[in-house]
This record gives sequence, structure tokens and C-alpha cells, in this order.
Amino acid sequence: MGIPEKHTAEISGRSKPDSREAMWSNKRVFFCTPQTLVKDIEEGRCDAKQIVCVVMDEAHRATGDHAYSVLVRLIDQSSAKFRLLGLSATPGTDIKSIQAVLDTLKISRIEARTESDPIVKQYIHHREEEVIVIKQPDIVKSLDRQFSELIAPILSRLREENVSQRLQYDSANLSSYVVHQAYQDYLSRTHDHRLGAQFNSLRDLVGARTNLKQHGVNIARTNLEAASRKQYMNFVSRQSAFQSLMHDLAVASGTENPEGRVSRLSNSFENNPKLIKLVEVLVEHFERKKAVGESTRAIVFSQWRDSVEEIVKMLNSQNNILLKPAQVS
Repeated sequence: MGIPEKHTAEISGRSKPDSREAMWSNKRVFFCTPQTLVKDIEEGRCDAKQIVCVVMDEAHRATGDHAYSVLVRLIDQSSAKFRLLGLSATPGTDIKSIQAVLDTLKISRIEARTESDPIVKQYIHHREEEVIVIKQPDIVKSLDRQFSELIAPILSRLREENVSQRLQYDSANLSSYVVHQAYQDYLSRTHDHRLGAQFNSLRDLVGARTNLKQHGVNIARTNLEAASRKQYMNFVSRQSAFQSLMHDLAVASGTENPEGRVSRLSNSFENNPKLIKLVEVLVEHFERKKAVGESTRAIVFSQWRDSVEEIVKMLNSQNNILLKPAQVS
């Protein structure tokens, strides 16, 4: 691009704060994680108003409370005049999810290339795709109803206050990002923080509920445990309905099981049908290749580190799968 290498800098969380501050002052082009940039803006090492262009890889992650979402909000609030370029090979599976990313990143123009486009086609290898739809187990449906009962009175209170049109959705379709945006709408209009505990508690409950349905009981339990330690959640965590939900999540995830480690693993396995299907698909794949004397490998992708740890435990229980976990932060 004609920019000398001496004007560029690679910044990470391993870089000392003083050296990062110096780089933000003296360099022009930066390669860094969004978490690092968010931290440096919040702590005053980087002046967000000086940012003129942000290029985001894997831009489809810009939903909810992901660092990309926080970063765009911080830069926008600084009144910076900036352009944002988001790159993604997997922008979303439906219009709604894609639109959520466009809204978060304030995208006004889309350049899309399909596999049939000449510029892309030359790099595409043949592959076969199969979509497997997994039904939620009864325990997840039961836990989801408990989440709904906890969410209902908080949502009702906020709706009575007419805080934002964003909260008129059915609670089952709410996302933590929508709740966050509703809070921002309310603050920008009223500058009133008195409903902060309700907004933040609703956001955490909605986020844990979403992860229950997408990633299973273990992730939801971890989310809710973390949320329960926050002061603004006190009015929720003291409720018997919350205590009951925490207990049922613990039992469903196998963390409260007097029968020992093996039973805990089995319990967690049975309540996550995605893991069951994953093991079934992998075992079938390796056995089929082994039968014809072929060597093969498989890669399992997962969004959350906690999910990776759960997957590793499940696959380690299979004697016919040689596992080599590669966790990428």
C-alpha cells in the first residue's frame, strides 16, 4: 500500500502498556486484537478520535458483547470520522443474522462474492456439505422455561417504562446485544441510570439463555454463575426461581452428582445432543476410512473456549479417536 514498514506496529496484550502508548503516538498502521484496542482506548493510551480506518477480519463475530461491537461503539462515541471494512467468509446463515452484523458495524455498502464468481471459483475445491439439525432435549426446554420466568418480570418493568422499542420483541427472540442497545437508547434520551441493574441483569440472563440453546447447559451454567457474582444481579440472584434454575443447571451439567466423575461426564454428555451427534459423526468417519485403509483427519470448530474443553472431554472418552486439541485464543 506504499506505507513503509517502519510506520507499522504489531500490538498485543503481551506488549507493555508504556510501549503501546508510545506506538499509538508514533506509528500509523496497527495490527492488533480488538480486545487490546478496546483496553487501550478505555485506559487512555489510544485516542479513538484519531482512528480513520478499521479493518476487521471475521467480521461476523460483531454481535452481542463481542469486542468488535464494543470497539465500534467506543470509536463512534469519540466522534471520530472513520471508515470500517469488515471481512467475512461466513457472514451469517440468514438475513436476520447478517443484518445484525451490518447494524452493529454500521455497514452501508456490501461487496459479496459467491463460489460461482470467476474471481473466487479458481480457488474452490470440491466439497460435500450436510446440515444436521439437532433437536433440543427436554431438559433444555425445561431450563429455557425457567429462564423465561426469570426474564418476564424484568422485561415487563422495562416495557412499562417505555425504555425502547427494541424490547417489544418476544423474550425468546431477544439477544444480549438488543438489550444493550435498548439501554443505550434509554440513556441517550433520559441520562437516567436508575434502571441500570434491570438492564444489565436482563442482558446477562438473555445471554445465558441464548448460550443454553446454542452451546448447552455447561456454558449456560458458567455464564449464570459469573453473572450472579455481579452486584447489579443481587435482586435477581436472591430469588428462589434463580436458585432453582442454578440448581437444575448444575444437575443437568453433571456438576452436582454424588455418583462420581464418570457419572458427571455421562450426565453432561446426555444433555447435549450436539456433542452426541459430533461423536457419532466423527466415529463413523474414522471407522469408514480405517476400513478401506485410508488415513484421514478432521477439524472441529467451536466458538467458546468452554465449549472446546467440553468437546475435548467427550472425544477423549472415545478410544478410537486420536485427539490433538488446538485451542486458538
